Amino acid sequence: MCTSLTMTTKDNVNLLARTMDFSFELGASPVFIPRGHAFKSDVGADCTYTSDYAFVGSGRKLAEYMFADCVNEKGIGICALYFSGLA
Repeated sequence: MCTSLTMTTKDNVNLLARTMDFSFELGASPVFIPRGHAFKSDVGADCTYTSDYAFVGSGRKLAEYMFADCVNEKGIGICALYFSGLA
């Protein structure tokens, strides 16, 4: 089971920490995506979207990129948390 927590310092800096307790090997590597990268959506073959901001994260490329964690150039971060039996 993955766990995350956030904390804000007295000088208003936001911190994010997490454990990565997946029950399988992700095989992730550091990945950088530049501004303006076009992604193909799983919704449909003709559905795409373009990133407004560059970001870096822990991920891998299958048919398209997938990420377990990442943060964009504006400081917005995400975590893919896994809860065995509930996800």
